[in-house]
Amino acid sequence: MTRPRTVPGYRVQPMLPISIGWFGARCDDAYFSTWEGRACVEAYVWLGLAKSPYLLHLTFEQALAADIIEKA
Repeated sequence: MTRPRTVPGYRVQPMLPISIGWFGARCDDAYFSTWEGRACVEAYVWLGLAKSPYLLHLTFEQALAADIIEKA
């Protein structure tokens, strides 16, 4: 299954992985998806000393604010 990295008007930041500044967080990968019927961004984010990344479901606005996606 391929996961979309672009949707009309937006694309995942091509410079991943990026540091997003919260608690030394680093986003390694992201895709466009749906969560509970709503369009979202699935982001794989490492926080602190975690042994595996957290899977975050972000709104487009949240992902834009964290520079995980950008307007196309």
